[in-house]
Formats: sequence, structure tokens, C-alpha cells
Amino acid sequence: MNNEEKIEHAKGLLREWKATHHEEYCNFTDWMHDREGPGFIAVFNHAKAFMPQFETAVLLHLKDDSSNDVGHLEKMLVEGGMENHLLTGLNTPHIPGNIFLPMLAWMFYGRSFECMVEYGEDLIRNPKTNFLIRLGAKHHIKWIIKSSIALKGRTEEDWANFVEEQREMGSEPNVTAKTIAKLKTASEEIREFVKPAGKKGAPGRAARRRPLTELLPNGDNYLFDCIDNHVKIRNSGKDFAMLFNVSSI
Repeated sequence: MNNEEKIEHAKGLLREWKATHHEEYCNFTDWMHDREGPGFIAVFNHAKAFMPQFETAVLLHLKDDSSNDVGHLEKMLVEGGMENHLLTGLNTPHIPGNIFLPMLAWMFYGRSFECMVEYGEDLIRNPKTNFLIRLGAKHHIKWIIKSSIALKGRTEEDWANFVEEQREMGSEPNVTAKTIAKLKTASEEIREFVKPAGKKGAPGRAARRRPLTELLPNGDNYLFDCIDNHVKIRNSGKDFAMLFNVSSI
């Protein structure tokens, strides 16, 4: 059995498990969609229990403001034997605290990619989030989208629909939309579809700049000379701005 056949076999087993453990699966998805992040924390705890040095590597990655690629973290898990670790978890579902089956079922058949992207967009929008975390979230969103397409888990159309869904719920997924628009494989139609809508101001009368003699019909030459000298000798950005605004009334 080659790797592709193994993957399809595993997906079949996960599909069967999901059908017979619907409540357990739904509880896990609810856990992962909790914006406090308990699901992600639990998954991370499993990873660092399997490989203690992984925690240090992740923390250093989050603190490195020049790092925009998580490939080294993925490589660390692969070289450390994560694949065999997952297989062991699949073969021992009776072990207390085993989350491998619901986790993998969610990864293959749930809104896993979308959930991770939503969580990243939330972190970026939150002004209380540390800058480095927001920067990391931006890079991770791009990586998740591109990886999901490369793995054929999602298409450009799927992500365009995701953007539409988020907008309908009142959120503008800026990083997601810009990432899709920059994909070389995305069609012009999709790029145009995900482009952020321009904000138009309320209609009003056009501004028309008028000379001081028209704005001050009762003024005399002495007043105009004083204004002219003030602008030439004691001018500032504020003075020019006020004159510009007045002349546009």
C-alpha cells in the first residue's frame, strides 16, 4: 500500500468514526471554535508532550519578528516521528484524553482550515493582541490558505466563498482576501470578487475655493495686507490649512 492509498484508507476510517461518534465529533468542533482557544491549546499540549523542545521552538518563532514561515516547525514534527505518533493514537482510541480521532476527522471533514483562519483574523483585529502575535497570525493565515490549496483540501473558490460568508456576518477578512487576490492560480473573477469594497462618503455639494475679497466683502486693503503679511512672515501648516478650509466653504 503506497502513501496515497494509506491516506485514502485512513480517511475512510475517519469517515466511519465520524458517522458513529457524531456527538463526540460535534463536541470537539465546538471546542475548536471557542474563541478563547481551548481546543488549540489542547492540541498544542499534545504536541509538546510528544516533543518537549517543540514548545521552545514555537515560542521563539512567535518572538521572531522577521520569521514568516512555519516550515521549520512542520519539519521538526515530521522528523521527530509525528506520523507514527498519530498512527498510535488512531490505533488506541480507548486511551483517556485521546483526541486524535476527532482532531483528524475535523481536519479532513470539518471547517478546520476556515476555523484557523477565522481565529487568526480575530487576533489581528483585536487591538489588545501583541504586535508579534498579530504579525505571526498574518503569516499563518497566508500559510494555511496556500497549504490547503496545495493539499487539495480547499480551492480558490472555497476561500472566495469564505470571504463572502465573513462579510455577510459583518467581518472583513482583510488578510484572507488579499492572500487570495495575490494567488497566481486565482482567476481574475475571483480577484475582483474578494477585493475589499471601497467606502463611499455621503454625497454633498462640491467644494469651491473662493478668493478672500469674495469671502470678506466688507474687508478693506488694510485687512487683506495684514493677512498677507501674516501668511508670509509667520506662516505655519495650521495657518495654511485654515485658509484652505475657509476658502473651500
